[in-house]
Amino acid sequence: TILGRLTAHLAGRAHPRWFAGLPETGIGVERIPSLDEMNRRLERFGWSAVGVSGFIPPAVFTELQHRRVLAIATAIRRPDHLDYTPAPDIVHESAGHAPLLCDPRYAEYLRACGEVGWRAIPAPWDDAVFEAVRHLSEVKERREATPADGAAAEARLEAALAGAPWASEAARASRLYWWTAEYGLVGGLAAPRLYGAGLLSSLGESARCLGPEVRRLPLTAGCAEVPFDITRMQPQLFVAPDFEALFEVLEAFAATLAFR
Repeated sequence: TILGRLTAHLAGRAHPRWFAGLPETGIGVERIPSLDEMNRRLERFGWSAVGVSGFIPPAVFTELQHRRVLAIATAIRRPDHLDYTPAPDIVHESAGHAPLLCDPRYAEYLRACGEVGWRAIPAPWDDAVFEAVRHLSEVKERREATPADGAAAEARLEAALAGAPWASEAARASRLYWWTAEYGLVGGLAAPRLYGAGLLSSLGESARCLGPEVRRLPLTAGCAEVPFDITRMQPQLFVAPDFEALFEVLEAFAATLAFR
């Protein structure tokens, strides 16, 4: 249901390689993707996939990506969350990320971005923020959760963020990944195409992101200084002129990290 609506809605909006990559990576509108089939198809592009349970720690996620392994969340969103879900699910991870791996240059950007994220140094408070974000997304997706559960999860995240006096290298690397691989636009500022998996897998955000509600800014390494809220639709997005520009931004960011 979701893929049928997405493919119809994204015509003329998504990067053309996304449409071409859907069948090439074993993703169609008639059935839920098989990880075994995805692995057979991704092998041609030098990648593989592994099933995971929702959010996994950033250090694990980035190392997998550095090794050209795509982490696929095996849950699926609730029927009343078809347009948008704050929790990772198989729609987002398979239909959002996998198809563009058929573009060799973009696939190499994902691998390189994973390596930089893996080498970025975390701060002690990053774990508390990660756990709070994971808990909040799970509460929002849980049907039996009460308003009190949601308020408590929100308060937990606010407390974790308040306990982070500055953004670590790892947090900044996560922001760069978020504003490119998850919520990136490519092309001209006036009429860009969608390539970020968070946009490509969300009926709500893919419709909203090209409208007047969202500011569209040129992508620079400064996006790593812009925080994001994983549980809400984004107020601004960053536009790269092409995929080659992603490497320039990644290099400028990596040059600020300790390992360099």
